[in-house]
Amino acid sequence: MLPSQLDAALHWGLGIIGMSIVAAAAIRVIKLALDDPPHNWLSKEQREELESRYGYWAVQTALGVVPRGDIKAVEREAKRLSESRFYRR
Repeated sequence: MLPSQLDAALHWGLGIIGMSIVAAAAIRVIKLALDDPPHNWLSKEQREELESRYGYWAVQTALGVVPRGDIKAVEREAKRLSESRFYRR
């Protein structure tokens, strides 16, 4: 193999490996965006029920600030956030 052919083969190989890594990362991001993450402790039905009562923003914010696994605290915080947002308008 000539040095220029070796360089071309090396560049193609690295390019294919790089594109494979980018594709794998993109697939992972899309899966996390579209599916329920496996570490999400709140079921989709519970979350949809809370969102219908208090709104998407309130439920997502409540999930971010309450202890993990405490559904009562999520509901209390979502209700509080929803009411405070409603009364500020």
